[in-house]
Amino acid sequence: MLRKHSNQLLVRCCSITFGILTYCVFSLNSGVVAQEIDALAKQLVSVDLNERRDAAYALADAGPEALPAIEQLAQALGDQDAQVWFQSITAIGKMGPAAIGAAKQVVAH
Repeated sequence: MLRKHSNQLLVRCCSITFGILTYCVFSLNSGVVAQEIDALAKQLVSVDLNERRDAAYALADAGPEALPAIEQLAQALGDQDAQVWFQSITAIGKMGPAAIGAAKQVVAH
């Protein structure tokens, strides 16, 4: 009986440890710092199409953390490239209600 109890305790401890480690790894990878958002926002107006696309993809991936780039994302809705436009509108959509300030530009495009 004691052996069964210690095995269950070991499994629980391992599960908790695994859960904590998984959370730490994912939280380290998901954080986007403000300087990165600012740099990506500046890239949205680059003359290089690939830079604009990369910036739009990264901002869409950042989700609500991309809110400081809302103005640049709203302006990028006028981009002639479909990928830049789509990723910009995706980024704005992922911000949810916080992006209400860009509503006019979204509706216009």
